This record gives sequence, structure tokens and C-alpha cells, in this order.
Amino acid sequence: MSTQLLSASFHRESLHDYWLPVEFAKRIGRDAPYGVQVFGRPIVLFRDRTGVIRCLEDRCPHRAAPLSLGNVSGGRLRCPYHGWEFDGCGRCARIPSVADKEIEAGRQLIRILPAAEKGGMVWVWPGNPDLADEATIPLPSLPPADEPFAALKEHYDIASHYSLLSANLSDPAHVQFVHAGILARIVRRKSYPVRFLDVGDTVTGWPVGRTEVENNGRMSYYHYEYQSPFLITKTVKSWFGKKPVTNFHWEFAVPLKRNLTRFFFFQYRTFFNGPLTKRMMAPLYRHMAKKVTEEDRRIIEAQQSQLEQGAVFNALVPADRLLRRYHRKINMLERPTDWFAGFDVPYPSEGSVSQSAVRQEEPGRPYIGLEETAAELVSPAGYFADEVSVDNLRGN
Repeated sequence: MSTQLLSASFHRESLHDYWLPVEFAKRIGRDAPYGVQVFGRPIVLFRDRTGVIRCLEDRCPHRAAPLSLGNVSGGRLRCPYHGWEFDGCGRCARIPSVADKEIEAGRQLIRILPAAEKGGMVWVWPGNPDLADEATIPLPSLPPADEPFAALKEHYDIASHYSLLSANLSDPAHVQFVHAGILARIVRRKSYPVRFLDVGDTVTGWPVGRTEVENNGRMSYYHYEYQSPFLITKTVKSWFGKKPVTNFHWEFAVPLKRNLTRFFFFQYRTFFNGPLTKRMMAPLYRHMAKKVTEEDRRIIEAQQSQLEQGAVFNALVPADRLLRRYHRKINMLERPTDWFAGFDVPYPSEGSVSQSAVRQEEPGRPYIGLEETAAELVSPAGYFADEVSVDNLRGN
């Protein structure tokens, strides 16, 4: 994967105008609907007569019963309350208590959302349907063909604002402390200096950066690339004993509700990747992924609780540079306060971070961003949206 940093101007978009994965396709059958939320909006997925995924608002227009509590018959979604049946275009095809001839044919009664099945996942587009192009679905990119790999694909739900998870995913400095149990061999060191080598923007305007982390006298490298407000890819070059190894990560933070996020985690690794070894190691890696996620969940959900009580982030340092650039991009969207605007919390006052928090670590090798003042690192100017409310972090 290329580490070339490309400059591009920010594009102004709505936060809703992105494809979002909501479930693995194999978990949605032909006989039962699947209910989920996106941006706090209940939706229901089902397969029509041909097996194609359809997505409707999860509300019967008759008495507002959730359609996800019903069933699917003959490719139609049946309401659990009075048996009204709807096709994949949101049209009512049958009302048991009304003669068929009295039903107004062809009238759409339920709003539909663009949906697609690609890469083994079901995707929905919650924004302007005229902009939904399946060709732009951000499917995971596989490692180079000359590097055999093994894959792990999971998802987990975390009770937090999606931005807390996004911040965690672009933060190598937390590994030594949050994951000291499961990754004890890797993080056994006395210090954890994090240096940014590059920070910039991709051709689509989203932040990209590389860091290096010292690992028992050897350096590990992390290449981060945001591809949307919700998707980050990572290439991690590190060590397993004395052997250099590479991990490719595709990580998606899907905002189900203001305080609930679905985390899709795909990992491709270039070690333990032989045909037999892959099968033998798969249960262990699933266990490790779950363990690491649970360690992150403990911190992230605790942060969520603090934010809901009015806590603020008031000690950003240069190691947070990529996160800062990401939030700038979020706030340049067309509707930055529509649902999310980075960390929607009250801002700390300028100058609340001491100069020692951003000092140069060693002569000739500063942290990237040292040209910025401490006030700029914590000031809302050019970083967060100007008007936010902690209420945006609370559940629906």
C-alpha cells in the first residue's frame, strides 16, 4: 500500500452521504426481516422474491408498528400488527382487512433507502438517494498479490458515540496501556515515543499519516488513511519475535445511534498464513480480536459516560495530530452539526495545555505539529464546530 501523501482541497459533503455497512450478508435470510438503526433512524432489511436486499424505514404507515417484528412471505415484508404486506419499493401489496380491488396499486407508502450487497456485507445509503452510486462502496483492498495473507472479519457493537471509536482507531499511543494484557510481548518497554513522519491529505481530501513507534530498540510503523468520516485503513509493519510482519486493517465505525456504534474489523496478515496454519490459528485470532476490542470497549464506553456528564478533552498533544486533522475535515462538511461534529463537547479555554506538553522530544527530530502553539492544539478555532451541545452525545 502506497504511503505517498497527496494534497487535495476539502470537498463539502453531508455526513449522511456515505455507504455504511450494517451487517454481514449471510446473516440476512429470506424468511425474516432484519431491523437496525443508522443515525438513530430505524430501518428494516429483507430479501425480495429474487433474493435482492431491500431497505425500508422500519415503520408500518398504518399504526407505526415496527416491520422488523414481522416476517417475509413471497418476497414481501409483512407487518406483525395487521398483516399489511409491502414490496421492496415500499408499496403496499396486500391488506387482509381490505378487498384487493380497493387497494391503491403502485402507491409508495414507506420511504426506501438505497441498499446493496457487496463484499459479503449489506450496505445502506442514509443520505440523498440521487447520490448513491454502488461503484463508490469502499470495499476492503486486499494486500499485494505477492504477499500471501490470512484474513479475519468480525464486527462488534460499542455503546459510544462513533467519534470516540474513530479516535481510538487512529491512536497508536494507547496500545501499551489499554492492551498490555493481550499484547504483553509487544508492549514490554519503559517508554512509548510516538513520532509522526508524515501527515497530509489523500486525493479525496481525507487525512493520511504515518507514525513510528519504538519497540524494544526496533521501530514499528503505522500508516493510517481515513477514507470517509467512518472508515480508516491501517498498514502496520512490526515484529513477531525477530521476524518482520505486516498487518493490513480495514476498520469501519458505523453510527447506529448517538450512543451506539457498530465496529467492522477486517484484518489481513502476512504471518501464520499457510493453508493449514490459517485454519488452525483462526479461532485464536478471533479470540484475540474480541479480547482487544473488549479492552478498547472498556475505555471508550467509560469516555462516553464522562462526556454525557459534561467532561471535556483539554490536553491534546502533537501525538493527536492526525485526529485533529480528521476533525477539521469533519467540520468542513456541509452540515457539520447535523448529528456529529467531531467531539461534541464544551471546549476548553485556550492555553490550558502547558508548553511542556508539546515540547520537542529531541533536537533535530520534533514531533510533527510543534510549530503550533499549545493554544492552537486545544482551541476550538479551526478544529471543532463553533456551536455544539453535549446533548448530541446522549441516546435517543
